[in-house]
Amino acid sequence: MLQKEIDLYLKWKSGNYPRAAKMYEIHVRRFNEYNKKALSEITIENVIDFNESIKNKYSQNHINYAMTVVKDFLGFYYKQTVKGKRRCNIDPSLVRIRRNEANPHYAITEKEYRELINKMPENEFWHAQLKIIVRLLYETGIRVSELVNLNIEDIDNPNHMALIITRKGREKGWIKWSDDLHETMVKFLGVRLCMNQQPHLFLTSTGHKRPTVRTIERWVKKIVREYDMDERIVVHSFRHGKAHYMYDHGADLVAVHKALRHSKNNVGGAMQYLRFNEKESDKILTEFLPVTY
Repeated sequence: MLQKEIDLYLKWKSGNYPRAAKMYEIHVRRFNEYNKKALSEITIENVIDFNESIKNKYSQNHINYAMTVVKDFLGFYYKQTVKGKRRCNIDPSLVRIRRNEANPHYAITEKEYRELINKMPENEFWHAQLKIIVRLLYETGIRVSELVNLNIEDIDNPNHMALIITRKGREKGWIKWSDDLHETMVKFLGVRLCMNQQPHLFLTSTGHKRPTVRTIERWVKKIVREYDMDERIVVHSFRHGKAHYMYDHGADLVAVHKALRHSKNNVGGAMQYLRFNEKESDKILTEFLPVTY
């Protein structure tokens, strides 16, 4: 019933967020298959019923994502009118998304990071690529979504830097890595350029495609298990670890904010990455206990 509307919505979505559009398509078509109604006939009760229908089939995160897609789809048409009438009668603000309980990511420590790096081989292309990815995640604090979108032409070899466009805010920013990592990067690029003419820096095992965020998450999960590291370490732990490393070495909140490339008006965002674990909290709280005479 909504084929034309879905196609138009996905065309609009892919113009700004091509990767997200592919995932959105799955959920918006599932919503259509469940309701089988014209857009103008869909009610908030239909949306609630759809939410109930997937509750026992998927995780809460999956359900939240699906309902976010539905909300975005309905909102796209709610803003449009034909002859003074809205194309969709459902105010998207009525579609409520259940918020999950806060689950802060574990910040990998400098000791854990060095232990992991020392265990990882780099004697062949795929091993070297994975090691470079892990090192970039920690040394630069790059977001995974930014990492997978790195292209070869983004690399500024003389300065050990790369230009990136943040997924949040679509702002340009720079990342910089160490001299040691750069030596490895130069060797890697020599092999990478001989493999194919694809623009992306990193490759999947097929040798042609760009890895997705999910691919990187699986790779990190695999090496954490393989090298017997703390199971709480996930791909985002390296960005948190970068923030803690800077703080431990004297950086203030503004420096952490700039290094992690948070939006200009969100200096407080850096605080989300400096949530102290039990050991760090004990050290700080003990240091500033009142002195009793």
